[in-house]
Amino acid sequence: MWWPSIRNGALGMIALAALVLSGCTVTPLHADRTTVGSGARPMAYAVPSSRLEQVVYQTLAARLGTARGENALQLTASVSVSQSRIGLSNPPSPVVDRQIVATIRYRVEREGEIVASGTRTGTSGYRSTGQIVADDAARQNADEEAVRAATQAVIAALLSDPALQ
Repeated sequence: MWWPSIRNGALGMIALAALVLSGCTVTPLHADRTTVGSGARPMAYAVPSSRLEQVVYQTLAARLGTARGENALQLTASVSVSQSRIGLSNPPSPVVDRQIVATIRYRVEREGEIVASGTRTGTSGYRSTGQIVADDAARQNADEEAVRAATQAVIAALLSDPALQ
């Protein structure tokens, strides 16, 4: 009977594969890492003057960490948001597709000297329907989405800047 020998061989191969692969992880390379060894040093952040600046600083602090002290790098960011209508035609429908473009201008200082600066943008879309409350909520949500997208571009720039390593 050849069935038990095939079954035993298959079970042996499964056990061997499990033993060989037991040291492997399934964590993707692009997954968020802890702030230790993430590239850029932790920073101190300016006091936000708007809700959108608060979103920027919270997102940066979550990814890069927060530092305190006189020698800490100080990041200051300003956020501007613009809106445009998508499409060239003017349909008779009250539903209008819109696009938000968020621009972040940032500056990193060490003891009053600028060590890094730049401008990054992010976009998000939303649809207005002619209902004031729903349109305002959709606009605020799209503003924050665009700011988060621009903040991810700022994070990429900061992590790749050799002056901040």
